[in-house]
Amino acid sequence: MDNENALEIIKWQGNLWPEWKPNDDLRALWIKQLRDYDEDVIRLVVENYKMSKKGQFKSPRMNEILELVKARQESIRSRKGEPLLVYTLECWEHPNERWVGRKYPSYIGGNQSIPELGRIKLDAQRAVEKIKTVYGGEWSYTLGKCFAEQVPF
Repeated sequence: MDNENALEIIKWQGNLWPEWKPNDDLRALWIKQLRDYDEDVIRLVVENYKMSKKGQFKSPRMNEILELVKARQESIRSRKGEPLLVYTLECWEHPNERWVGRKYPSYIGGNQSIPELGRIKLDAQRAVEKIKTVYGGEWSYTLGKCFAEQVPF
């Protein structure tokens, strides 16, 4: 994340904690710390933190938020930097039998964070509709195992 996006997150945090008025030095420290993480992960963690008992103070606690962000980001990245399977498209019915059972996996790079589950499902549904239009038949998607902790299957 760049400095501009980090500053936007700090301003957004200021809206969540209206009594918090960071000075220039504190803003610079926050920016320096936030640059190493993905914006989506930070926003999700800050929202959850604000809604927890810990987030009820007059200002956000940097060390607590950064620990949560680091843990969250590490949990959704591949430990080895290998691509992660997000979903697989599969044909289960088609007039031409050779298409039945055909699978097309969709991956993200191992150093990228996984988008939110709702966004993944929407992307997968769009992909199903597109592949139905192009190839015909009936298709479905299956989420990858990277969602095991988030989705109770």
